[in-house]
Amino acid sequence: MTHKGRQGRDPRRMTTTFPLHGPLGRSSRGIPAIRNGRCSCINTSQGMIHPKSIKDLKQFAPSPTCEKIEIIATVKNGAQVCLNPDLPEVKELIKEWEKQVNQKKKQRKGKKYKKTKKVPKVKRSQRPSQKKTT
Repeated sequence: MTHKGRQGRDPRRMTTTFPLHGPLGRSSRGIPAIRNGRCSCINTSQGMIHPKSIKDLKQFAPSPTCEKIEIIATVKNGAQVCLNPDLPEVKELIKEWEKQVNQKKKQRKGKKYKKTKKVPKVKRSQRPSQKKTT
């Protein structure tokens, strides 16, 4: 006798489905789909994102599983947006982002290996010391 799950389905044959309205499955506005060895960006956003609203910017080179360059911007509210790598505005955005990252690295490196200044010793006066008379 086999045990049937709810609605008469065999629980061993159930599959997991993800809703398409969730943050990982939506692709109509250039939001990346789940990254599983295929291209993450199905569509790319044609609009521009303000550089100050970007939390992270990732660029993926072409690979055997995806033959195109993918640029995924994570905005401060947590949303991920795929950008068109061929647009000149996006190319400029990447340059600006790389500058910011390099500046932050230099600042961190400077703090990490900051040289301590040698504090000069306080010199006593050059006059000969006078003995106190009682």
